Amino acid sequence: MVIIFIIYRRNQEKDAINVQNPMIISLAIGEYPEDPPAPEFEGYVPHLHSVDLDIINSLQLFQTKLNYKCFPEYNNPDRPKIEWNKQELMDFLNERAEALAKNVFDPNNPKRDGWDGLICTISCHGMNNNIITSDYGLVSKDKIHRIFSAPSYAVSREIPRVFMFDCCDGNEERKGIKKKSGDAIQDISNDEEEKISLIDKNKGIDSDSDESALELWDQFTNNPDHRLAVLHAANLDFQSKMNVCYIYKI
Repeated sequence: MVIIFIIYRRNQEKDAINVQNPMIISLAIGEYPEDPPAPEFEGYVPHLHSVDLDIINSLQLFQTKLNYKCFPEYNNPDRPKIEWNKQELMDFLNERAEALAKNVFDPNNPKRDGWDGLICTISCHGMNNNIITSDYGLVSKDKIHRIFSAPSYAVSREIPRVFMFDCCDGNEERKGIKKKSGDAIQDISNDEEEKISLIDKNKGIDSDSDESALELWDQFTNNPDHRLAVLHAANLDFQSKMNVCYIYKI
């Protein structure tokens, strides 16, 4: 048994992936104006006043203690940017995905200072497996992590990628979605016909721009989710009572 255990441990060490220079992306969305011009769902959500602390704590860990390169580069780390509209967010993520793919660590060129991992954290409101941007846009979580493993960035599938989403999710009743009628605020139950609805369900998925499964994964590349880990701070259908997500409906 001892010999078997030693062999097992050696195989584990052989297969382990050491990450020394990951790209860190730390984002938070906490500003939500009440009347955006083109919302992708009905109702409104309140500001997240303390969400900037997630970025501050993330930077203290990854940038200050571990000396990793963090993005975006905030001008004032004590007051980071917490207002992101959908187009702005997508442009930033696509820019980072391209930068990652262009400088992935090459084990055959050890002197090259390439990225050997990716850690992305996002804190914000969410619904139906989407995050909610400041202009009430909806972006699916799958869409976000697959930006970095798109066919043109298939080389990034070779390195570990970790995405952490700290946002409410689940059905309307469990995550505290509300509707507002006059001065009264009422819970929306599963039996009610009138619920929070998407103006266009496809908008949160960007179906027109998504590649099909066959386009994402061909016989010459790894699965787009190869070496991917996705963590949800709020489980599907459940959320912490400490930070309830209310979506009000007029």
